[in-house]
Amino acid sequence: MRALERQQQRKRVYSLTTFFGVIGIGGLLLAMVHSTGRRNVAALYRDPVRALSTTLALKEVTFKNETGRFASLEELVKKGDLSEELLQGPVQGYLYRSPVANAEHFLITVDPQGPPPPPPPGVPAREIQRYHYTMDETFTVRGDLVAVTTASLVFSSPRDPEPR
Repeated sequence: MRALERQQQRKRVYSLTTFFGVIGIGGLLLAMVHSTGRRNVAALYRDPVRALSTTLALKEVTFKNETGRFASLEELVKKGDLSEELLQGPVQGYLYRSPVANAEHFLITVDPQGPPPPPPPGVPAREIQRYHYTMDETFTVRGDLVAVTTASLVFSSPRDPEPR
């Protein structure tokens, strides 16, 4: 009789150990997935010109084709096309905002805020001037060390496919 009780108690201990082990592994996996997502967002937005001219331009065109108007960043996040982290900002040392979004126009601004991102492995750290960037419905990305105007440098344009 005592042997049977000990066997049942061992089974309970094994069950509890297994249960808490599965919970621990599940938590670890969730943490890994969350950190991987953050690294992917960071890599995607490391270069604001590339983020604007590829990712965000594509999202705007898709939204315009589906709805007949341009989207704000908030709408793209709500739709699930962009990460919530982009709105919370700053991402990789830049703050992304969309002050204008309607049927004919949109404007996305990217302003340096907070510390710059660390350099990639193997690249020495150095002081780099950080630009302010904008992209509008012409999908031209302009940048300047101060407020961006129509006279600011063009970093990317669909009319000029050559990288600058």
